[in-house]
Amino acid sequence: MQALAERLDAALTGRRLAGWQALGFAGLKTVQPAPDALVGQTLTGVGRRGKYLVFTFDEGARVLIHL
Repeated sequence: MQALAERLDAALTGRRLAGWQALGFAGLKTVQPAPDALVGQTLTGVGRRGKYLVFTFDEGARVLIHL
């Protein structure tokens, strides 16, 4: 997990999110901000927390992806 987070961080940090498509979504229905609010934001880093990848964006939002 650490190696994957480091590789994604090196490859993606500084890039803007152009769009996304959820293949599966098991989260809160009332999540704020809405996932669409991340489009256009810049990724500031990728890290990990246990078995989760943590994508951090410039306005402070974070996306957790469980592997």
